[in-house]
Amino acid sequence: MKIIVGLGNPGREYENTRHNTGFLVLEKLKNRLIKFQIPNSKQTQSSKFQFSKRFGAEVCQKGDVLLVKPQTYMNESGKSVAAILRFYKVDPKDLWVVHDDLDIVFGDYKIHFGRGPKIHNGVNDIEERLGTEEFWRVRVGVDSRGREIRNSSLRPDIAGATTGRQITNKLKSLIFKNSKHGKVPGRKYVLMKLSGDEKAKMDETVVKEISERIDEHHTSLISKS
Repeated sequence: MKIIVGLGNPGREYENTRHNTGFLVLEKLKNRLIKFQIPNSKQTQSSKFQFSKRFGAEVCQKGDVLLVKPQTYMNESGKSVAAILRFYKVDPKDLWVVHDDLDIVFGDYKIHFGRGPKIHNGVNDIEERLGTEEFWRVRVGVDSRGREIRNSSLRPDIAGATTGRQITNKLKSLIFKNSKHGKVPGRKYVLMKLSGDEKAKMDETVVKEISERIDEHHTSLISKS
């Protein structure tokens, strides 16, 4: 069995925030698992996440893959993860943890075994409760600070500027706005919601690539489209 955990916080106020990227990715992984079906499975099939009081988490099993969204709040994610690994007798090497990462720019991601970000309370709690760092980490970049000016989606902001002075003034305004945004502390920034464009990119590109990368390590885990 493979356990894929997405980290986040429960509650509507945290929906679509950067810190809940793990939850967002798992929802898309669930849809891919349902779409492509897992062959040769004797496990109960489920198309929805259901809350498990035993684990303190929402779980969705598809074949030999168990998707998990801990409902303990980020800082105590390890409670759910440790309980699930003990119950199913799963080796930590078959655990994948998907989480947001401010050390990586939005749109990028990294997959590592046994090492992760410098600071992430959810991941740290999992390490402490499992007593090991030997599991897979899917680090999904969520930091867009300082990138707005280079984003093509901002081109409409200088539309209508016909002279060099007008363009310069509009760009100065954008830079000023961006500099204030760039000063938002990380602990507050991760609780800000993803923009429509960011969520679309997360859905269309990042999740698909992560799915395929996971599949490279576990044949037939998630079929390629």
